[in-house]
Amino acid sequence: MHVRRDDGDMNCGTGGGADDFLGLRIASVFIILIGSLAGALFPIVARRSSMIKIPKILFEYVALRMKGINVHVFFLP
Repeated sequence: MHVRRDDGDMNCGTGGGADDFLGLRIASVFIILIGSLAGALFPIVARRSSMIKIPKILFEYVALRMKGINVHVFFLP
């Protein structure tokens, strides 16, 4: 059971959150974007490129591993 106190005025503080490391927070969005893009495009570029030689069995292993991780994350509550 949840009991709520009603004093008339709610004190939520400043409500603004922290502004520390604002530049790092903005940069982290782009860092994650670049990392995700590199991880998604590397298999496509490596498969089509004749300069990069990666065994087919490695591609299949990584693909199966990622499918397992995706299924696992899907069923998390």
